[in-house]
Amino acid sequence: VLDHLATLYAQTRRYEESEKMYNTLLELYRSLVEKYPEVFEPYLANNLRNLAELYHTTQRYTESEQIYMESLEIYRRLVDKYPDAYETDLANILGNIAKLYYVIQRYSESEQMYKESLGIHRRLEKRCPEIYESEVVTTLCGLALLYFDIQRYEESEQMYKESLEVYRCLVKDNSEHMNLN
Repeated sequence: VLDHLATLYAQTRRYEESEKMYNTLLELYRSLVEKYPEVFEPYLANNLRNLAELYHTTQRYTESEQIYMESLEIYRRLVDKYPDAYETDLANILGNIAKLYYVIQRYSESEQMYKESLGIHRRLEKRCPEIYESEVVTTLCGLALLYFDIQRYEESEQMYKESLEVYRCLVKDNSEHMNLN
């Protein structure tokens, strides 16, 4: 319940209250991970990600990066043990870090994170396109924007065209569920 309340506070710009809740959870999950790592590491990684997103939102970029990296380390361990369960989380945290690096103008690191995230999403898309095509589109667009901003226009165009192609397939495959009027 605390994590939902912390998210509510973050979404309603009650950042101090949100941070208190996330830090309370952080202490709890750290102590539980010591006793039951198999059970509570995923909760710790998710809480860290949420706190890092809060710090990113409030422009506390150094703290955000440190916490994202701790979360990333945990997700990498979890993927090594249980790839099917945590690859999506790993791809998402990589995308979050890519966005952070983009904002703080660490473009080569942003590109590296986007590419790794994209590789995971593409692999997942092959197994389950109806779920992961939209993730591929989102990641391609982030990479395209990065390339545009660093004046790598041909690569930007290539990413945008590829995302448009995937998006068209997504729309075509789901057109019966969409009101396209």
